[in-house]
Amino acid sequence: MADESSTNTIGLSPNEMLAELKFRLEDPNEDIFTSADKLKSLNDGLSRVCSIVPPSLLTELTEDQTVNMNATGSYLDNFIFESTSTVPKLSAKPFRNAILRIVQGSNTVVWHEIDVKDLEKIQNSYLSPSVADGLGYFHRLGTNIYLNPTPTADITVFFLKEPASIVAGDNTHELNSALHYAIVDFAEYICWKSDNRLERASLAYSNAMDIIQAYTA
Repeated sequence: MADESSTNTIGLSPNEMLAELKFRLEDPNEDIFTSADKLKSLNDGLSRVCSIVPPSLLTELTEDQTVNMNATGSYLDNFIFESTSTVPKLSAKPFRNAILRIVQGSNTVVWHEIDVKDLEKIQNSYLSPSVADGLGYFHRLGTNIYLNPTPTADITVFFLKEPASIVAGDNTHELNSALHYAIVDFAEYICWKSDNRLERASLAYSNAMDIIQAYTA
């Protein structure tokens, strides 16, 4: 399994996130918010950020895995998440169910996601899937992913993995550095809300959303 990770290393380290949050909470002696409270709020903030930004802002979380499409003795047109049976499968469910693309070989065929309701649109047209043209589509039914055309070799699935937890003492965090301050803003919001400081909480929440909207507008 390989990571398609960014080389972006500019941003806040977990320790810097904690220090920034501690400064904002005006609680130097940790009389109200313990270190554990702040770390938990940062990880809750991380979850909030990763749940609302588009996958295009989460490329650091991209992972790829080869799927054996001939596991049953003949090439099949579908695979599944997390199955113990002898079928083509991914070893884990992608974060947010986000599959970014599927390829065979060195981009010999590239499958793009299409909604089930749009399947008829690709029939009998220049959009029709074709191995010769290297064009394919995939759609979802439950936890099954169906590919058209059927693969003729193993495929590589690019998907989003779960973000790593923020751990005190780490020097870097894998998430896009542009989102680090949004994590701290959400963490601040969570802390103020738990202390019933609703005005401060509202301001911190607005700051977080302003950052996210700036990158998604």
